[in-house]
Amino acid sequence: MAYIHFIAFATVAVIILPTITMAADYIVGDGKGWNAGVDYQAWATDKVFRVGDRLVFDYKLPNSVHSVKEDDFNKCLASGGEVWISGHDIITLKTPGKRWYISSTGKRCLVLGQKMVIDVVDSDPSIPPVAPTPGPGTGRSKRDRRLFSKGAIYKAKSSEAKGRKLKWFRRGVQP
Repeated sequence: MAYIHFIAFATVAVIILPTITMAADYIVGDGKGWNAGVDYQAWATDKVFRVGDRLVFDYKLPNSVHSVKEDDFNKCLASGGEVWISGHDIITLKTPGKRWYISSTGKRCLVLGQKMVIDVVDSDPSIPPVAPTPGPGTGRSKRDRRLFSKGAIYKAKSSEAKGRKLKWFRRGVQP
């Protein structure tokens, strides 16, 4: 009976817990997208960007997204860094720290102010990491591990059985 409860708990944990700690996707500029004339600093002020989150830059061509260093950001100078030009660019935030983005198309950054700086923080320390669920063989005999790995998800002693005889159910189909 405890085994059934464990399977039910593990199933719920595998389905529910990852949604709690999932990364967020941020559509840069929301409905306005990545375009000149949008105040991206105002857009970013109420957001907390975490490692693993993704920035989605949507824009019409010709335009671009260019990651730069702070000094180049202040001068609207597109040198070094990465450049994206697809019109639908998704950038995963991999490490904590400041990130600077500008449009390197024409004078969109220098004249129209199309640029954004964000601060990426580590994943939320208040959310404990999800402990891995035990594998199919943990704490079972070699025979049980072999049978379990072949798809058996529930084990119950048969009412007529004594000792080692077990009745196995496979994913809703009885043998």
